[in-house]
Amino acid sequence: LSARLWFCVFAQYQPEDGKGPSIQAQINMQPFKSVIKCDGVKNGHGMTAIHTSRADLYTRLWCVHEVDEALRQNVTVNAAMSRAYLHDTIRRIKTFLKLGVSFEESIQAAGVTV
Repeated sequence: LSARLWFCVFAQYQPEDGKGPSIQAQINMQPFKSVIKCDGVKNGHGMTAIHTSRADLYTRLWCVHEVDEALRQNVTVNAAMSRAYLHDTIRRIKTFLKLGVSFEESIQAAGVTV
């Protein structure tokens, strides 16, 4: 069994120092769209959004764009998270529940999208 992995952290040359392609030139090539259209991603493994306690995935516009584009292309988007992220999310939900907030509102207030 083999799987292709795409780490967007390595995908874009971003220094804008004149030594590599410009960000706009790279965006014009639509690299991510090319990856998610391949059969192994679209009809196979899908995409995994990795959440950590050190950075909020949704504060990075490119990450939001990638999730949005994957959903537009009907690619399955899975979530993976560190134990610290999971425990912090559960802690936030429990805090809201203790305050008498409904489960649905607690999930939303904790920043969980299901």
